[in-house]
Amino acid sequence: MKLISWLFTLIIVIFGLVFASLNSQEVIINLYFQNISLSLAILIALSIMFGAMLGWLSTSVVIFLQKRKITQLNNELTTNKKILANFRINGSDRS
Repeated sequence: MKLISWLFTLIIVIFGLVFASLNSQEVIINLYFQNISLSLAILIALSIMFGAMLGWLSTSVVIFLQKRKITQLNNELTTNKKILANFRINGSDRS
């Protein structure tokens, strides 16, 4: 499994190097107050990383909220199990 992981990583690195060499032209980014000149490959890589970080952040918020809801429901389940156990104990005395 480690070999497959290393091969996959190597393929991604090689793909990235070929991509960077094919897209080496300079592009100018206008930020309203300043112009920045970057390689197209770096700009695309930064855009992908920024998008991945935004995706991770939005997913993390959803996961956090779901874990909090799961904890709340587990606490409610524990409470209901105790109530049911008490009801069964007290209810069996009435028979």
